[in-house]
Amino acid sequence: MKMFMYVAMLGILLCVPAAAQPQVNYLGGLGEMPVIEHGLGCCCPIGNLGQPASILEDAETYSLYNALTFDPNLFGCGCAVGFEIHNIHLVMAKLDDVPRTIGLQVGLGDAPLLPEEPGPCYEPNICSNWELPVQCWTPYATVSVAAAGYYEFVFPFTCECVFLNYAHSIFFYGSTFLYDAGMRYVLDSSPDHCPDYIWGEGLMGRCHWYPFEADGNYMVWLDTSCCEGPITNESRTWSEVKAMYR
Repeated sequence: MKMFMYVAMLGILLCVPAAAQPQVNYLGGLGEMPVIEHGLGCCCPIGNLGQPASILEDAETYSLYNALTFDPNLFGCGCAVGFEIHNIHLVMAKLDDVPRTIGLQVGLGDAPLLPEEPGPCYEPNICSNWELPVQCWTPYATVSVAAAGYYEFVFPFTCECVFLNYAHSIFFYGSTFLYDAGMRYVLDSSPDHCPDYIWGEGLMGRCHWYPFEADGNYMVWLDTSCCEGPITNESRTWSEVKAMYR
């Protein structure tokens, strides 16, 4: 059983993301699901390493932010201390042949230490003061897509060395806008998988992550390699960190 997990982070890690545009790979038309080769020629893949099986159609499951969570220790990369991320991959389907320009942004979230006996799933915690528990974002990017079919978006990513003894989450921004543009998330068919999550507004300056049951998990994964010096927690708020680069 896949053991994707989400727990909210206690601090934010300071990281300046790469400015490179995402690479767009056309995987073929809608008639047949594509076959994915994870980590081809590079790195150790971490995340959802299944194969595409269905398209997430339900509009109510597309929030401003969506998230997939995971335990980085489950993928056999052999790292002793931490891992460095080189790329984030996201597979989506385009339902029509209308040329469109869409905005894309992904990020990595950190979380508290894993328990000694990790469970298969965790309930997501709230985020305070409307601040998402994100340690690194890619720059907001726009890409052009034309033909209907399946697309793989590859985001160059720089987030230095990330702790192995934490759970992590991959966030996607702009999901509602992507849905309105005819774009859909692609899911695998993993049995007994943990829920995916959508972001929702709460009360008193807090936001909540809501689980939902789908046929599988989002097709998203990381290209990683081992590293030895995880960066320390950043005590400033996400707003204060962003203000440094305005």
